[in-house]
Amino acid sequence: MDCVGLVLLAMAQAGRELRLEQTYRLRFNARADAEARLREFGFVPVRPADRQIGDIVLAEQAPGQLHFGIVTRAGLVEAHAALRRVVERPWRADDNIVSIWRAE
Repeated sequence: MDCVGLVLLAMAQAGRELRLEQTYRLRFNARADAEARLREFGFVPVRPADRQIGDIVLAEQAPGQLHFGIVTRAGLVEAHAALRRVVERPWRADDNIVSIWRAE
């Protein structure tokens, strides 16, 4: 499961199934496209200081590599590619958050 699949699964578990064709590349830097898709799905941007549990985080892990995570009480849940599993971890100074989104 990649980070997009994690968000789709979490939303489905919350009763909001989102349909997404897998037309995105696993390594991409299309912030405008990702944010436009989030808006299409009814998400709204929130300020980092206003983040809440369940908000969707869009980060740039490395140049050209966008990544989604989900805000938790302890930090962030993400599909960790190197570990090949979903993990929860604390916030890190190097998270490089691009934007945070909330389902409306």
